[in-house]
Parts: sequence; C-alpha cells; structure tokens
Amino acid sequence: MRGNLNNVLNLVTGLMHDTCVGKQFSLMFYIVDDVAATGGGITQTNINNAVTLLNDAFSRICIKFVTCSLKVIPNHTFNTWRAVTTESMVINNFYMPNTINIYLADNVLYDQPGSNLPSYTYFPGSNPKNIIVLAKNVLTSTSMSTRTNILHEMGHFFGLPNTYDEIGNPVSPGPVPPIKTYEYVDRSNCYPNGDGFCDTEADNFVANPPPPSTKDGKGEFYVAPLDNYMSSYGTRCRYSQEQYNFMARLIVNKMLFLN
Repeated sequence: MRGNLNNVLNLVTGLMHDTCVGKQFSLMFYIVDDVAATGGGITQTNINNAVTLLNDAFSRICIKFVTCSLKVIPNHTFNTWRAVTTESMVINNFYMPNTINIYLADNVLYDQPGSNLPSYTYFPGSNPKNIIVLAKNVLTSTSMSTRTNILHEMGHFFGLPNTYDEIGNPVSPGPVPPIKTYEYVDRSNCYPNGDGFCDTEADNFVANPPPPSTKDGKGEFYVAPLDNYMSSYGTRCRYSQEQYNFMARLIVNKMLFLN
C-alpha cells in the first residue's frame, strides 16, 4: 500500500449493519505482454474469477464490479513493473479516467530495489490516478491466499489500512519489540491506535509468520486477525463490519465520480 494513513478514521461509522451503496464500478484490465508475445498468460477465465471474488465480497454493501475492457500492453520490458519508473510510463499511454484501472505484470517491484510485492495501490486522494497493480499470479494461482490479494488491494483502494498498521501515536507501556502496533489486545485503545477499527484484533505482524509468543504493552498475547482481508496472512476470508461501514461511507462521500 502506498499513501498516508493520517486521519483514516474521519469517515468511520459505528453502524452495526451494512449500508447499501448501490454502486457499480467499471474495471479496466491491462495485461503486460510477455517476451514470447503470447498475451501475458492471463485468460478471460482468470479475469472473470477475480471479478467474481470482488463481487462476492462487496455484495454486502451493494457494490458490483464489471469488466469494461481487457487490453494487452505490447511491451514485455514492463513485465518487471517498477513503481517509481514503469508506472508513469504505462499510465501515460494506457489509462481510462473515472474507472478503476488494474495492471497485471509478472513481477511488481516497490520503491526499494528487489522488494517484490504481489500488488499495490493508493489510498483515495493520495494519487490522482485510480490504479491497482497486481502480479499476474494473483489471478492465475490456485491458492486462495494468493488470489485474495485483489481483495486486499481493493480494500486499500477504498481507504482501509492493513490490520497491522499504526494510525496513532505511541502509547506507554508499549509493545515488546519488534512489534510496531500500539493497539492493546483488550481493545481499550482500538480506535485511536492500530488500524483504527475495534472489530479487528490487534495485529502483531512484522513478518510472515509473525513472531511467536509476542505480547502487547499490557503483557497480553496477541491473537492476530488471520481471517481478515486486510491482514497479511494466508487464511483471509472476510472484511469486518466496521471495515464495510468505512468503505461504504467513503465511497458515497468521495468516490461516486468513478463509473
């Protein structure tokens, strides 16, 4: 994820039920061709399955995604996607305004050399382009833990932080190093700290798997949210109620301009 987590809670709602947004979003898929010019190895079935994953997850808040177009980028040098260089070159030539543009490459490199990622996007308002970049195996893998990266990034696209992010200030007593979140396991500070949601558990993720037997500042052992799409674990299967509420309100207030 790229962007600033400051004030991510400005739109939080405490509703205990889903909000029906009633919005459809168009997806533009761009596949970077491979060196053999075979179309990049992504099939229409891969695209359809990814859209089905999105629609199943977002149906709770009446959000629907449709594939608007599928295009091949005929330049295999972009197949190793570098965020600091490739992104601007590709977007200048392959981009549809007011839609969600999804780019698929073999390898995705972040700002640091050699830092491979399965995907990245931007928080709303932190970049003028509405893009998501995915490694192709996010769509082609048979592993659900890999395929759900598209749900992880769509959560970021609609403003959700990682469950292990820290949006607030340090607290005392703090966690045992190397844990970076200041949210307590008992959730007594779950809105001002951690990811800012009280229905996601305090997350001690600093590597996968997380350090064993780590404790928060009060001496409580972490029980990480392994099942949440916004975690970085392999068993992800859901957004929480507050995460749905947050995305619904943010979409209504900030993202209705997208077709």
